[in-house]
Amino acid sequence: MKYVKINMPKNILIIILIAVVILGFDCKKNPVTPPSQGGVDTTSHNWVFTIDTLGDGGSTLNDVTIISTDPLEVYAVGYIYSKDSSGNINQQPFSIAQWNGNTWLLKRLYYKDKDYQGNPFIAILSLTKGILAFNNNDFWLADGSVFRWNGSDSIAGFSYDILTSSGLLPGILKIWGSSSFDLYGIGYSGSIIHYTNGIWQKIASGITDDMQDVWGYKNKTTGQTTVLSISSTVFYGGTENLISITTGLQQMTLGTATNDIISAPLG
Repeated sequence: MKYVKINMPKNILIIILIAVVILGFDCKKNPVTPPSQGGVDTTSHNWVFTIDTLGDGGSTLNDVTIISTDPLEVYAVGYIYSKDSSGNINQQPFSIAQWNGNTWLLKRLYYKDKDYQGNPFIAILSLTKGILAFNNNDFWLADGSVFRWNGSDSIAGFSYDILTSSGLLPGILKIWGSSSFDLYGIGYSGSIIHYTNGIWQKIASGITDDMQDVWGYKNKTTGQTTVLSISSTVFYGGTENLISITTGLQQMTLGTATNDIISAPLG
């Protein structure tokens, strides 16, 4: 390899070095913004949070599901009390709060049932703990039993009734599924149920702690579904366990339970 020596006057070399230094400082002070590729900037850390307060005295929200992000459509469930025109709390709570992109809309949901003598009656869904939606016409609700709602009627239909289903279970609290044909429900005292081919079946967990939440994902390449849940004894000590429902109910102890209910990512 040959090296070529260039003889350059000393004063010209100094001028070039000064120019490089000035340009370097200018780039740091005035960086060039890359051209926008369109859409949302996913690298931004500039988040703005807004807190909305729903309901009056004793209102509680238990779960939330997102139908779409553009436009933003969100549903939250719980028991939401409101005051009447005289300022008194209405004792019939709202079951669902819907964010339509501009405001919260409160809705009451009911279900049809029969008393111990077989007489039909209509009751309000007032203790809803979990919600899952695949679109704005297909909702699944956990209120001890499991209900299916079409998003528009005021009455939700039973899908799984803990009082009449075989293999009586304690109440179901949360639901997750990869589709409306493949669902999992979890609840009190280790309760796990699986919905497939139009039938709910009990999964014997061998767990006595309450199951707090459930979530999962489906591998689009392999078709394999992974479902995880959290169990804990949050109010009286004990352990917190991560349970893999779809791999033989494997458990992993996360730590000692506190007074904070363990929750899972929504989705």
